[in-house]
Amino acid sequence: MRSLPDGEPPSLQPGEAHQRCLQALGPPHPDYEQALVYAVLSLDETLRGTVAELGGVAEQIRLASRRR
Repeated sequence: MRSLPDGEPPSLQPGEAHQRCLQALGPPHPDYEQALVYAVLSLDETLRGTVAELGGVAEQIRLASRRR
């Protein structure tokens, strides 16, 4: 497996990891290692976003329950 250029993870815009994963899988010669890295980064981004949204929903529920 190849290492990253500076040992630092790439700086990506939201949704970019998903797009790069799909590009790495494109023909004619898929780069499965690169696709795996971007798939993991995309999953991490998705999970962080989901956790943040759930935190917001939990806060809204907490505030709504105080109003009653």
